[in-house]
Order: sequence, then C-alpha cells, then structure tokens
Amino acid sequence: MPDWARPKDTTTRYIYDQNTDDFGDFVYAFVNRYKARVKYFVIWNEPNTTAEWGFRPVSASEYVNLLRATYPRVKQADPRANVVAGALAPTLEQGPMGVDDLVYLQQMYDAGARDYFDVMAIHAYGFRYPPDDPPSPDRVNFARASLIRDVMVRNGDAAKPAIITEGGWNDHPRWTKAVRPVQRVQYTVRAFEKIEQEWPWCLGATMWVFRLPWPARNYNDNYVFVDALFRPKLVYLAIRRYARDEDWRQVMSANAGDSSLLVP
Repeated sequence: MPDWARPKDTTTRYIYDQNTDDFGDFVYAFVNRYKARVKYFVIWNEPNTTAEWGFRPVSASEYVNLLRATYPRVKQADPRANVVAGALAPTLEQGPMGVDDLVYLQQMYDAGARDYFDVMAIHAYGFRYPPDDPPSPDRVNFARASLIRDVMVRNGDAAKPAIITEGGWNDHPRWTKAVRPVQRVQYTVRAFEKIEQEWPWCLGATMWVFRLPWPARNYNDNYVFVDALFRPKLVYLAIRRYARDEDWRQVMSANAGDSSLLVP
C-alpha cells in the first residue's frame, strides 16, 4: 500500500478492514489498465505470515474481506479476468509470526472465501526434499502443494484450478536448506514432470526466481536461474532444453567440469 493509503510508520504490506474498498478501487483501475495483456490477477501475497500482513496478527477472515471487496471490482473491469487467491507461505508456524497454510486455508473457506476467487495460487518449495517426497501435514516440501489441493476439494472447490506462483530449490553451498547444484537440476525437472503427469489441477509453475536485479549476497542468490549479468546457471540451461523436449541431461554431462555454472 502507498504511504497515503495507510497509517504512519507502517509497512507497504499494511492493510486493514476499513480501507478494503479503497483497495478494490485501486484494483479496478489496475485491471482496467492492463486487461488487454493480463488475465490473472493475484490478490496479496502470503497473508498467513505477519511479515506479509503488515506486521499485524494474521487473520484469514480479514483476508477474505479483502477478496470480497476485490473480486467484484476485478470482474467489473474485465469479466474474463481470473482472480487468484494469494499464495500462502508453506509453514508449520502456529503463533505470532504466522499460521500453518493448511489451517489458514480452511479458515479462509470457513469465512466464505469460496465465492471470491477463481484460481488458487500455491508456493511450493522443496528445501532439502526431492519432489516425490510424500506430502504430510507436518512437513514442508514440494508435494505439500497437493495438500492445499486437498483442502480445496474438501470444501467443494475441485473444479477450480491452482497454479504454483513460487517454488523450487536452492543450491547455496552453505545454506542448511539447500541441495547440491546437480540435485537442484534433477529436482526441478522432476517437479515439472510431476505437474504434467500427476497434477491435472495445476495450470503450471513459476520457479523462484529467474533473476535478482542485483546480488543479495546471501542464500537468495542461489535461487536464481541467471545471475545479475544474465549468465545462466546449470538449472537454467537444463530447463531450457527440457522445455524444448530436448535431452536436458546432456547439459550436466557437457558442463560437468565447469564450476562457474554450479555456484555463482
């Protein structure tokens, strides 16, 4: 939210029930401006974490109020547009910093969210687990996305699709939640295969992140597919070949001795 639309000394992620209608007006103007080019509009991001909810206590009912104010305004601007429910942070947190995404999504449905979105966004990070690691409510892995889908189905939303708007693996050499570069390639390719072969409800996936505008100088640099100078990492070269139905494994064998493609 811009400075003029929120209380003094709050973050840009701060919103409260009293100005959801104002936010709806903004969304209407935004959709009206870009409707010829954009058909999917994501409303907020990770509202189940206090960091993304303006450092206030998270509230599924307040987020649903935001969707309720926004959904008709999107449709007024462009009846063909899709309202995408903001992806929830995959977390087991149940305290002041956030709420478990599976719990929070059920709270959203209990508050009436079903009528106010067309597509469910999902964040699916693998951390140290491979994509075929089984989903479990007490584990954060890539397959946790299917548990979000299960909540949708239980609440009568099986007809709605979902889309992974963030996800993937990190290959930082010293981060405890990272994998080796070759593992990252294998896991990422397998994740796309899994979506195509096993998850017909998933429209697609955007792995985080193609590029950062400048080096973060921390583990986030190892989520990128190309560095700040657009030099490709091994995972980018492999996924490019995979997307072209070419043998992506040749990339690993051809660059096996080139460490510059493994760790920036």
